[in-house]
Amino acid sequence: MQLQARFYVIFLVAVSVLLFGGCQKQKTDSESLRILASINPLADFARQVGGERVEVVVLIPTGASPHTFELTPKMMVSASHSRLLILNGIGLEPWADDLIDAVSSDSLLVVETASDIEILMDDDHAAGNPHVWLNPRLARQQVEKIAAALQQISPADSAYFAINAQNYLALLDTLDIDIRKHAQKWTHRSLICVHPAWEYFTREYSLELTQVVLPNPGSEPSPRHLQQVIQAIRRVQARAIFSEPQFSPALVHTIAAETGVRVLTLDPLGTGDYLALMRQNLANIDQALKEGPRCQTL
Repeated sequence: MQLQARFYVIFLVAVSVLLFGGCQKQKTDSESLRILASINPLADFARQVGGERVEVVVLIPTGASPHTFELTPKMMVSASHSRLLILNGIGLEPWADDLIDAVSSDSLLVVETASDIEILMDDDHAAGNPHVWLNPRLARQQVEKIAAALQQISPADSAYFAINAQNYLALLDTLDIDIRKHAQKWTHRSLICVHPAWEYFTREYSLELTQVVLPNPGSEPSPRHLQQVIQAIRRVQARAIFSEPQFSPALVHTIAAETGVRVLTLDPLGTGDYLALMRQNLANIDQALKEGPRCQTL
């Protein structure tokens, strides 16, 4: 009897621990929703809307290019414990289907934030140009989609998410206004960039993406194409050529040495703070487009 009684007590303690642990797990999940985002700007949008109620993990590491990124087993595991997967879409994340299939869970909501945006088609992207977040007015639509997705997975926090979203949307509006004020002072309208990330930005603010060094990221440009870039720099009398942290700067510096232009940076992904990222990009564009010394016309 003593042995049976002892077994019964141990059984009750074990059941209590399991039940208590389960309740604690549920409470933790409700306080901090685990969110996955493909790139830093989308992750920042999720943090701004989700606030302290979310834990956001970025899949593509800082400094890596979405065009050459590959999934790891660790990311598969991370996805299996998440409630929301935030994607850009438009071919930016060709690995997304494999990730979703590996998770195979009804508890994971997937949102493609660019799904309702009018996409620019070009020869460099099979599905269209995916870099919509670099236009703050289009970034607004992505934030709204993220807010709706968070409200869907946690209805109890809907009002909290809505307030945060409205506050952040106001900041995006201010950013847009500030860019337009700067644009009024630009005496030149041409950008020479390393790859076609900035087309949504240039179209929004009446600029021209005149030429890119890497029309197909992941493959080397031909000597003929590089010569076309050099000719474009001289034709528009560009003051700078823009590199990006996600690509080797070697070709950009070679072109700069040939033409006498400065090398500046435009970063499409950043490290986490979208507003700070775009304001730094704006400051660098200012250096290239405001009145100043022209490049050498060799």
